Amino acid sequence: MNISIVDDDDFYGSLIKERLSFENHINVNLHPTAAKFLTDLTSKPDVAIIDYSLPDMNGVQILGVLKQYYQNVFTIILSSDRELKQTFSTHGYHPDAYIVKDENAVSNLMESLSIYSINLIRSKRA
Repeated sequence: MNISIVDDDDFYGSLIKERLSFENHINVNLHPTAAKFLTDLTSKPDVAIIDYSLPDMNGVQILGVLKQYYQNVFTIILSSDRELKQTFSTHGYHPDAYIVKDENAVSNLMESLSIYSINLIRSKRA
């Protein structure tokens, strides 16, 4: 599974990457800006974990570009803003998961990825 993390916060990005590195069969790419992520779309991520607030683009803009190339990519938005989830419904782009950057963020992220993996396995069996 290819996972791309887009986060300008070195601590958060590295924390997530390190946690995911313990999982088998996961290739993780960390991108500090939207521009670096979007120029590396040839890596065809299965999952994109995107910080909403980046210096060069926001999460809605990144989702819009990403979904033009890969409609089936599983997307997770990270943000410290608990109310931001409503923003996506007004822009037409909906992440598959929205996770608040708090003390539970990494465990919530791992739970979302587990659900995604289970659903992926089920869809391949069908």
